Amino acid sequence: MLISSEIGVPFLKRWIYHHTEGMRGVVELGAGYFGKLALLHPDVRWRAGIEIFPACHAAPEFSDCQRIQADMREYRGHVDLSQFPCAMLIDSLEHIDKQDGESLIRRCQADFRRIILMLPEGEHPQDAVGGNPHQAHKATWYAADIHALGFQLILIYPYFHNEPGKANGAIFARWDRED
Repeated sequence: MLISSEIGVPFLKRWIYHHTEGMRGVVELGAGYFGKLALLHPDVRWRAGIEIFPACHAAPEFSDCQRIQADMREYRGHVDLSQFPCAMLIDSLEHIDKQDGESLIRRCQADFRRIILMLPEGEHPQDAVGGNPHQAHKATWYAADIHALGFQLILIYPYFHNEPGKANGAIFARWDRED
């Protein structure tokens, strides 16, 4: 594991850009307002986001993608997996219970060549936000949990999600299928 000393959102932007290089398609699970799909490397031709909360689909943040209203745990029925070798989970895994999250990652490992994720590390309590009950945090994750799921690259970024009353830091991780 590495500890990053960079500060701020630019790290997230660089993380997404760098780790989607060489991927022809990316599906974001728990896409929120779909804005992170604008940060993908130019190699990416097909972009899709799956988001459960209907109000997010009207957001104008980023329109150059396929927007799918569904539960991210049910991605298999909504995208052509042959077009999307990469799954991206940015600030989404903590919104489902841990058992569901582990199951989701295992299914993604069966279906995708690469998974990139970012999520808060440690205790980050959060209730519904902006009328969206799906924004409540239902699981607490640590770097050791992500390591146990087989991720090969794990970074701890102590300055991301640095808010009063919450543990400091976020986990950035990448998993690649070893063919």
